[in-house]
Amino acid sequence: PYIIINQDMNLDLLKVTMAHEFFHCIQMSYLPLNQLAEGLNLWLAENSAVWMEDAVYPFVNDYKNFVNQFLSVPWQSLFTDDYVHLYGAAIFLKYITENYADTQGGAAIIRTFWENIARGQKVLDVLDEFFASQNIQPVHSLQAAYTDFVLKNFHLKSFYQDGFIFNEISPVVLSQPEYDPALDNKADLPSPFGSLYFHLTSLTSVYPLLNRLKLDFTGDTRASWKVFLILVEDDGQENIYPLTVDETSVLHFIKKDPLEFEEVYVIVAAVPDSLSFSALAKYNFSFQADTYLGLYLDNGWNLVSIDPEQTGEIKSDAVSLWAWDSGNKTWRVDLPGSEDILDEYVSSKAFFKLTEFSSREGVWVNLGTDSAELICDDYTLVTPAWDFQPGWNLAGNFSLKPLKITDLENQVDCVSVWVWDAENDTWSVALPGMEDDLEAYAASKGFIILKKIYFGQGFWVNVSEM
Repeated sequence: PYIIINQDMNLDLLKVTMAHEFFHCIQMSYLPLNQLAEGLNLWLAENSAVWMEDAVYPFVNDYKNFVNQFLSVPWQSLFTDDYVHLYGAAIFLKYITENYADTQGGAAIIRTFWENIARGQKVLDVLDEFFASQNIQPVHSLQAAYTDFVLKNFHLKSFYQDGFIFNEISPVVLSQPEYDPALDNKADLPSPFGSLYFHLTSLTSVYPLLNRLKLDFTGDTRASWKVFLILVEDDGQENIYPLTVDETSVLHFIKKDPLEFEEVYVIVAAVPDSLSFSALAKYNFSFQADTYLGLYLDNGWNLVSIDPEQTGEIKSDAVSLWAWDSGNKTWRVDLPGSEDILDEYVSSKAFFKLTEFSSREGVWVNLGTDSAELICDDYTLVTPAWDFQPGWNLAGNFSLKPLKITDLENQVDCVSVWVWDAENDTWSVALPGMEDDLEAYAASKGFIILKKIYFGQGFWVNVSEM
């Protein structure tokens, strides 16, 4: 092989062009030119040559133009044969070599790809077998790797070594809480190994923060759909929910945890069931979301903060309600449906009857085998002022402003703070002043580290007696 290059270009462009074309010559030592230019062999030939440009001249960064074009059309298949897309797919090789390389480095991975192709393997099989055999990351198929690639690209500037030169993916902005291509053509349908990113702006327009969300999704049964929900809190903290789409390509998701959010994103990846597909195919899908402010109570025990106006709704489902009297160091109890034995029970235990409580209190609610949901119309943005006593206190946060543990420490000298996680059947715990020991302690007990207390959550506070 030989190389003919137009020299009417600047020095940087001449450098990367030489690296690119010279690597094509190396590729011809693995396959003859007629085979190199066929199908997905050409796909790998071009994007690995672009990858080589940056490997040889890492400060030129001309390849960013191809990558940015690739990122502007995420719904196109990763494996489409459009020439600009072929070049821009170098970002997928960047994803591989920056995250799956062992001590031999990323170049060894690219060399292995070509060695296996020279042995007669197909490109998709080479990629799939690479992920299946590597032990660097918990990703063991091409489909799983593409799903991870799509998710990582949501914040590619912080993920790739050259992320600072790439354009962020611009999500499709939906002013309505649904997407149906039959009604809304704001985005193209994805091809196999294609994806779409959505920003649902209307879902948080009523309340400053929300905590409940439902999402219904239906997709083409030819695809194995991967759907991610990303909820952004008021301090910018992102929470990723990988959602499970069933074998009929249908998803019904109900968010049960109390986490509050002000931004909602949905990522949809169309992953084919097999490695036999057409990159030009289009997969149809639709989804609808709904958000509101509410309180979900699971079966069994729940530690919550309740609007006193909604006591009747809770009592209709509850087996028992318990509030801690920190002044008298005893319980206040209510047994809905068993009022005939309540007086005798509290007397025998030296308890008090629970006749009323405030939203600043934490209340244990036992729903038995049932679950319940309260829709909340009332809320405050003011952090409650609690009258904590030395020892154990049971309090509640009915404010839409999440209570950070660091802010609670400024109010009271607390030894520990505990929130019951009914969904995961375990405790979330904070140990102010002992943060260095907290991670090991929580791991040894199967607990979760507590950083915030959200709207509707009750919590224990152990206040220093000193």
